[in-house]
Amino acid sequence: MIVARSAALADAVATAAGNRVKTPDDLESVTGFVSGLNGVLGAVIIIGDKLAAWGDIQLVQM
Repeated sequence: MIVARSAALADAVATAAGNRVKTPDDLESVTGFVSGLNGVLGAVIIIGDKLAAWGDIQLVQM
């Protein structure tokens, strides 16, 4: 999930991030990629049982 200043940017970044994540080992580099993009406010990236979160994201227990 990508939070961005526009829906088009969020969609493009989500596609790019998804294409880069192949294994849990990719989470750190993809989070770094996403965090360096202008207009991206936050991200949650999940693969298997691993999760990476960055930016203006609040995770809550359910």
